[in-house]
Amino acid sequence: MKAVFSKSAMLLALFLFGFFLVKASPVQYATALESLTVYEKSALHSSDLSPVGLVGFYGQDQPRQWLVLTRNDRNHQLMTEFVVSDGQVKAQRDFKRLPNQDIPHIPFDREMIKIDSRKAFQIAESLAAKANTGFDSIHYQLRCRDLRNEPVWMLNLIDSRQVSVGVHYISAVNGDLLRSVWNPVQERKAPSTNPVGNAIKTVTDRAKGSIQSQRGVSQ
Repeated sequence: MKAVFSKSAMLLALFLFGFFLVKASPVQYATALESLTVYEKSALHSSDLSPVGLVGFYGQDQPRQWLVLTRNDRNHQLMTEFVVSDGQVKAQRDFKRLPNQDIPHIPFDREMIKIDSRKAFQIAESLAAKANTGFDSIHYQLRCRDLRNEPVWMLNLIDSRQVSVGVHYISAVNGDLLRSVWNPVQERKAPSTNPVGNAIKTVTDRAKGSIQSQRGVSQ
């Protein structure tokens, strides 16, 4: 009886240890390139559409969903955005690019992207540590630099009040820091309706509200 009890107690302890270990493990969301792969393998993928931008909000370290922005190669004014989450393309929307909109329009070469969003987060953490500045999450944007084909990460570091503490531009080819701007504490203002500026204005307002609501549910 004593041996049986000891064996049962050991199994129970292992079960409880495994339960709490799994419960304590953070959720691993897909990276930008993993989400791009989901789109490329979906039935919605078309050879007429070239990816020109990837956007994700409130990454800790990765966002819950990614927006894949594509340009129609037959008509460069026609754009399509895809919402990728949980290994699926959840939604899509077609729209027309207006002349004055600052929207990514240069297709990027996936093979050139060596720095995925998870590595970009690590670089941002290192920059913040060196600057002795904390942040809560990151708004990600990947696009090609104007007049060049180099894909670049724009990382907008956000604090717990959803205020930008700094913006950093990092080459997605080799991880080089291209530009870094830390916002002085006294100049940090409440975020605008568009958390990443005007880069992908048409997709931001709709996505921001849904992702904010998801954050509220998870907390």
